[in-house]
Amino acid sequence: MRQNIEYLRPTTLEEALAILNQYAGKVKPYAGGTDIMVQLRENRKSLQGIEVLMDVMQLKELYGIEENDGEICIGAAVTHNQACQCEMLKRHIPFLIHAAATVGSTQIRNSGTIGGNICNASLAADTLSPLIAADANLLVKSIRGERLIPVKSVYVKNNCNSLAEDELAIKIIFKSLEQYQNAFLKLGRRKALAISRINVAVAFQMQNGIMTDVRIAPGCVFRTPNRAVKAE
Repeated sequence: MRQNIEYLRPTTLEEALAILNQYAGKVKPYAGGTDIMVQLRENRKSLQGIEVLMDVMQLKELYGIEENDGEICIGAAVTHNQACQCEMLKRHIPFLIHAAATVGSTQIRNSGTIGGNICNASLAADTLSPLIAADANLLVKSIRGERLIPVKSVYVKNNCNSLAEDELAIKIIFKSLEQYQNAFLKLGRRKALAISRINVAVAFQMQNGIMTDVRIAPGCVFRTPNRAVKAE
């Protein structure tokens, strides 16, 4: 039987990073909670040793969608439906919108976050493929400083990411794909509310009738997420 877990809800980023440092290895940050609540109910091995759940929904640094000189930043706590409703993202990275719209049900998309979809470290994460095709990076912070991790390098193995125990995901950063043709396709066991059996995000530019800078990022295919470089 699982022992009681302490619940903490920091209101500042500094407080959150201090908690991560204090309970390193024993604290689990979460936002929407669509995955963590299932894992708790099923008493998953991935949560063994966790003594503290840290709710990050009050941290303003984890919100917002911004564009600056062709670079797009999405807060880690931005939900799938917030992304779907963002006109800026529809212009700069439309296949991310298509992927986010396929995640679970409306209720899941209202709670689940883009950052959580990455950090949960599931190969079936629908938004993972478009972000890898976009060469996106994840900005993470700790009391020691900050660093950028390529999104494709966040995944180590199932439900295990490459963030240090005291690091928190802050935002996803990538260059605009406004000048690219792009598409996202997903195959599941059913037409709705389905986990990907396989998916793919593709982006390319057209110059004089020739495809250039082709990017192909399949999901649920490789042992760890990556682009299909030979096919490109």
